[in-house]
Amino acid sequence: FLDDPPIQPNVVQLANGMFLQQGLVNNSSFVRMAKELYQAQMAHVNYREEPEEARNIINRWVNETTRGRIEEIIVDTFDRTTQLVLANALYFKATWETFFNEPQYTRPQPFFPDGEQNSSVMVPTMFTAGCFPYHSSPELDARIMGFPYRNRTTSMYVILPNTSDRAKLRQLQTRLDSASLDRLIGQMRQQKAIVQFPRLHVTNSYDLKLALQQLGLRTLFNRSKSNLRALLPAKKAPEPDANLYVSDMLHKIDLEVNEQGTEGGAVTITAMERSLPPVNFRVKGPFLIAIRHDPTKMLLFYGAIFDPS
Repeated sequence: FLDDPPIQPNVVQLANGMFLQQGLVNNSSFVRMAKELYQAQMAHVNYREEPEEARNIINRWVNETTRGRIEEIIVDTFDRTTQLVLANALYFKATWETFFNEPQYTRPQPFFPDGEQNSSVMVPTMFTAGCFPYHSSPELDARIMGFPYRNRTTSMYVILPNTSDRAKLRQLQTRLDSASLDRLIGQMRQQKAIVQFPRLHVTNSYDLKLALQQLGLRTLFNRSKSNLRALLPAKKAPEPDANLYVSDMLHKIDLEVNEQGTEGGAVTITAMERSLPPVNFRVKGPFLIAIRHDPTKMLLFYGAIFDPS
């Protein structure tokens, strides 16, 4: 008999970087504090004279810190007036506590991005049966199921509107914030279930500059109003007409959800209390996904999946 493959440890790879224009001397105490509190790295690049090389340096940093999962975070060459770029990348990969099926048994199933009354797309769909945290919310007209990872400190939560489509999911998004999500998770109870869930590999890039400006954080990106002098020693602060400000704030994520898991923590459906029928949790329409470090309630990833294909 062949031995089972070794179980891979959970990986949360978070990379924060500050890339300052060459010639601007950074404040060593600020750099030390940023590294200790946020694991942020500071580097100097030459946006003015070598913008393409600056792009390559930042992309190499992202590639190395995410173990090759994120090869490129910056596509376009920088403007030569750029002074400071903040970059953030998150790579998450973990092993399930309860197995999904072996990959060869994953089968294409219809998924309905715009509701079951409209056309479908075929997506690889995984299957499992077990005991999972679950709650049905009449208030939200949605259901939530949790899928713990092997260490049981991190879980993936799937929030699925009843008769889901794009419009219902967007409506649900407006009603959920971090506090209401925590309350929803707090209402979950262990429930035996039969699960069908699409296999996912999500990669996406976000312009946090635009998002933060829409939320009201504008001075950070304003050349005349920004106050980032703490980054620089007092004697090396730039002149007023060259005030230090954030040119871009970039974020990219690589999230993989597949069949891999550990058998040791699984509870099969035959070992459960027989008084309640199993929940049929088939994800065949748009849904929300949240990966949370449960002891601290910190979200590692939160987003809407409208079409997993």
